[in-house]
Amino acid sequence: MKRRSSQRGFTLIELLVASSIGAGITLAGVAFVAHQTRLMGFTNERIEMNQSSRFGIERLRADLRMAGAGIGYDESGGYSGLEVGSFQRGGATFTSNNRALHNGKLTDDLGLLLATGGQATIAGFNSGGIAQFCTGSGIKAGTVVILRSEDGLSARSVQVDSIQRGGCSGDICTGGCDDVHWSADPDNLFSSGPGALDASYLGGTATGDLRRVTWFVDDTDPAVPGQASLRRAEGNCGTLDYTCGDLVARRVESLQLRRYLRNGAVWDDVTDDATPTQAGGRIRVDVELIVKGRIEHEAPGSPSESLLEAGQCFPSCTAGDGYARKTMRASVEIKNSGRNQYWRGR
Repeated sequence: MKRRSSQRGFTLIELLVASSIGAGITLAGVAFVAHQTRLMGFTNERIEMNQSSRFGIERLRADLRMAGAGIGYDESGGYSGLEVGSFQRGGATFTSNNRALHNGKLTDDLGLLLATGGQATIAGFNSGGIAQFCTGSGIKAGTVVILRSEDGLSARSVQVDSIQRGGCSGDICTGGCDDVHWSADPDNLFSSGPGALDASYLGGTATGDLRRVTWFVDDTDPAVPGQASLRRAEGNCGTLDYTCGDLVARRVESLQLRRYLRNGAVWDDVTDDATPTQAGGRIRVDVELIVKGRIEHEAPGSPSESLLEAGQCFPSCTAGDGYARKTMRASVEIKNSGRNQYWRGR
C-alpha cells in the first residue's frame, strides 16, 4: 500500500492574496521607474538648456569683446565696429531694435565689424595698387585687410590680391618686406570717410581677417515649426532666414541687447543712437538670451520675464505654460572702444 503525500497546494485565497501583493509591488516598481525616468528627463533637459544658453552667450560675448578690433572710429566719430540700428548685409535687412518674430515676440539683431588677423607695419603704399608690408604678419592673398594711417585719422578696407617676399624700398622694416598688390574691397566693408581715399598710409598698420558678423534669431525653419534659433552669420546673407549663417542654439525665445556709452560716472543707454559721438566714451553692451526647454512639466512654472525688454514675458506675464526656461545675461565692455578716441582730436 502507498503512503499519501502530506504536501498540499495553495488555496484560492492564498493565490489571490499573493497575486495582489505581487501586482502591487510590480505597479509600485513601474511607477518608481517612470518617476525616475521623468526626473532624469527633466535633469537632462536642464543640462541641455544650460549648455545651449551658456554656449550661445559665451560665443556672443567673445565676438562683442572684439568688436571694432583694428577699426576704431570713423571720421564723424561713430564707432563702426558695432551696429544696433537698422542695417543691411547683402540682400538681408536687419533691424536690431525690436524686430518681431512670427509669434509677436520682440527680438534684437546685432552687427559687428572686426579684424583679428595678423598685423603689419605699412612700409610703402600708393593708390595704384602697390604696397609693402613688414614681413611676418601672416596676411595672405585673397583676404581683406583694414589699412589705418599712421596718425590714426583715416582707415579703409582693401583686398590683398598677392603677397610675396621682396626687397625693402625704405628703412621702416628691420626684418624684411613683403611686396603686396591690392585692389578695392568688393564688399566695401569699411571706410572711415571721404579722407580715407587721399590719406597717407605710409607708416600705418595693416590688420588682416576683416569680416562682418551678424547675430540674430530666426523662426522660419520648416524642419522645426514654432521654434526659433540663434544664428551667427559671417559675410552677406541673401535673405534673413534659417539659411543665413550657422546655427548656435535651438529653442531660443528671445535675444535682447542694449548699448551704453560711458558718461562720466554713469552709463547712458544709446540703443537707438546709430552713431555715438561722445569723445572719450567707452561702449558697453548688455545682452540677454532666453532658451525654452523641450519637456512640458506637470505643473506650470513662473513666466520668464525679460529685463532688457519691458513688458515682454514668456509665455505671458500672467501665467506659465509648464515649460522650463533658462535666461542667460552678460554685460560686455568692448575692449576696442575708447582706445582709439585720441586719434579724433589730433
